Amino acid sequence: MIRSTILLIIVVIALIFITTAFASSASDTVPASRAGEDSDASPDYTVSNIVYTYNIVNPSYIIAVDFDLSAAATSVEASLTADGSMRGCTNRSGFSWNFDVIGTTAAGSPILHVVVTQ
Repeated sequence: MIRSTILLIIVVIALIFITTAFASSASDTVPASRAGEDSDASPDYTVSNIVYTYNIVNPSYIIAVDFDLSAAATSVEASLTADGSMRGCTNRSGFSWNFDVIGTTAAGSPILHVVVTQ
């Protein structure tokens, strides 16, 4: 009888802790942002006006990429490499950014991947 009572008390205490933890996490809120990736309906940044600058001596190499974002950003990184190694971008003014590329060939249609922090 005493064991049953102790077991019941332990179960009730466990349920109280579980309910409290669930209620606490259910009330967490995340501020609105432009976080997202892909071309879905999420409110991510739009990258436009992309301009590639080629090496004058060897035009098979891209040396810089300029682009505009659809909204203000505090930090932007970009990549043109298959391994996705990101490099910091420079804000030219407003929503315009520059990405200095190191040794990326234009062959094979490199894909510009941009990561933005609001």
